Amino acid sequence: MKQNIKPLKIPNDSIWDRKTYNPFVLIDNMVYRHLRHTFIGYYICAFFIGIKTFVRGVKNIIKWAPTIYNDKDWDYFDIYNILQKKIEFNRQLLVNNNRHNDVSTDNFWMTVTLNLIERVKNEDYNMEYFDYIDKNYSFDEIEERDGENGKLYQMNSSTVRDNTLEYIEKNPSKVRILRKNNSDFDSMSNEEKSRYISRYKQEQAKKLLFKILQNKIEHWWD
Repeated sequence: MKQNIKPLKIPNDSIWDRKTYNPFVLIDNMVYRHLRHTFIGYYICAFFIGIKTFVRGVKNIIKWAPTIYNDKDWDYFDIYNILQKKIEFNRQLLVNNNRHNDVSTDNFWMTVTLNLIERVKNEDYNMEYFDYIDKNYSFDEIEERDGENGKLYQMNSSTVRDNTLEYIEKNPSKVRILRKNNSDFDSMSNEEKSRYISRYKQEQAKKLLFKILQNKIEHWWD
């Protein structure tokens, strides 16, 4: 099932306007504002920075643990997965803190990016045309034998349902582009045309994903 990621709800206030009763945060703020330029304040401030770094590190380990636990090094899916998770965490922080005027814009483009990663990593567009065709597959014995006179089999398929024409008609702009770039397009079967359309849409989604990252990623900071 496709995951449709929604934009986060932006708070009505900024993190600057929120009161805190956390004694650690209150003392840290007092030291930073009033004592950091004094001799003792410098060391107290360094101590609190060390504590905050440690706590942040522990939180990072906890929140990344499920992703890292399930990570595998053998294909691109997990690269996309880690990138998606990182943008998800950044989006949560940016929206929750709500510190600048571009939060709604960042929220929108980060959400678009998350959805594109979801589609690209799962090859949703590559698989799209399979919703319009059903086939039965069988492995049938052939006359040829292997080196030890053992049986060999060939995979055969038969089409049970073919609505690929409907898929083609739903993508007229893609058909025009593919027809222009490939003189053999019109001579293909509907199934082949559908396969080409799906592959083209997958590549376009991938290009759009990296174009957004190229143009927007440097704006995503708090």
